[in-house]
Amino acid sequence: MFNSVITDLRMLLRVPVSVFFTLALPVMLLVVMMLTYGNFPIGENLHFVDKYVLISIGMGMVPLTLVTLPIWIGSSIESNYVLRLRYLHVDLTRVAVSNLIAHFCMGIVGVLVNIATARVIFGLTFPDVSHFLSFFAQVIVTLIVMMLVGSTLGLLLKKTTVILPFGLILMFAIYMFCGAFGNYDNLPDRLKVISQFLPVKYLMNDSFNVWAGRSYGDGNFYTLSAVYFSIFVVLLVSLTRFRTSTMFNKRAAPVSIQ
Repeated sequence: MFNSVITDLRMLLRVPVSVFFTLALPVMLLVVMMLTYGNFPIGENLHFVDKYVLISIGMGMVPLTLVTLPIWIGSSIESNYVLRLRYLHVDLTRVAVSNLIAHFCMGIVGVLVNIATARVIFGLTFPDVSHFLSFFAQVIVTLIVMMLVGSTLGLLLKKTTVILPFGLILMFAIYMFCGAFGNYDNLPDRLKVISQFLPVKYLMNDSFNVWAGRSYGDGNFYTLSAVYFSIFVVLLVSLTRFRTSTMFNKRAAPVSIQ
């Protein structure tokens, strides 16, 4: 399994869209924001970078889970890749788990790259160990929930020509709701109400209280994440069964394995 995950991760790093949106774009925006507005102090010995790095982390996580992951799932179905693996008696569960772990690792790499860039170039302030672990727990929960949403989208939409534009629209809509391009506090009240139902909003904005050492997390975030987890696990299992039964039981011409 370890070798399979490493192989899948290497393949993922060769996908231009994945590398650009998950690693390059968030770091570029972080640098641009710091150079444009300056790394000004915001109180409590913290600076602008300590707040914006959280937004940068979320901006990398959204396209990975809502664009890259669904496209991989959709292309696997659309190209009959799953059928070919089945005819070759490959363990499909093992393949799926390996790829999901690779996407998860890619998400963690994106988080670490953002933190490292902010630390090395702009002097990011680190919280104490307990608050850092609480923050990272929120990162992991958000990433898992977003992957569940993305996996469901991939199985539901199936066609990559639909997934890509839909995922990009969803991505920029989430950026808007989470205040990625401006001050969240200045957003209209209607947008703020909608953002309360987005787990990634809490990572990009409310987790600043964790990073600043003021709290160990927001109960609303974990409650919302639990609701998302319950709903999308049921949807994902149901769609997986439907797709597999449809693919494996349909009467069609044999699929070439060449």
